[in-house]
Amino acid sequence: HLHLPLQSGSARVLRAMQRGYTPRRFLDRLAMMRSAVPGLAVTTDVIVGFPGETEGDFGATLEVMEEAGFDGAYMFVYSPRPGTPAAAMEGQVDPAVAAERFSRLADLQQRLSLARNEEIVGREVEVLTEGPSRKDPGMATTRTRTNKVVHLPGDFPPGTFLQARIERAAPSHLIGRLVP
Repeated sequence: HLHLPLQSGSARVLRAMQRGYTPRRFLDRLAMMRSAVPGLAVTTDVIVGFPGETEGDFGATLEVMEEAGFDGAYMFVYSPRPGTPAAAMEGQVDPAVAAERFSRLADLQQRLSLARNEEIVGREVEVLTEGPSRKDPGMATTRTRTNKVVHLPGDFPPGTFLQARIERAAPSHLIGRLVP
């Protein structure tokens, strides 16, 4: 599992954020990493509504997200922090516009996460137990080597390695069965 912060898919916004890369360089590096590590799971960070972000800039972010096909993303609506250079920038994005963009980004990432998780259905994977599920005490919460959450029926001590067959996928987790 690799966490690689994108922040924005717009070269113009990345420059305004003072990031030292372009969307193309980011995607090229991502492709190189996935080539070097087959099965690599990648998560990212994205900020929506950075000062000056236009609909075109946001569209570029959606395009990069689609091409990258991240397993998951930590997504945030920009909020000004006093004393930071961005807080004093012109072109603060209207909160309603930023919220609408965030909703579209979240919808896209849900679809991408589900597609990535569906690739694992039917496979047998090693998992590490964390403890009982918060929502269903009859299920154990575990994680794969690629940091994906897998819920398994049963009760297992935390820190136990198990083999699981993945039966179903959701955007944020997988459901599996213990392999004896």
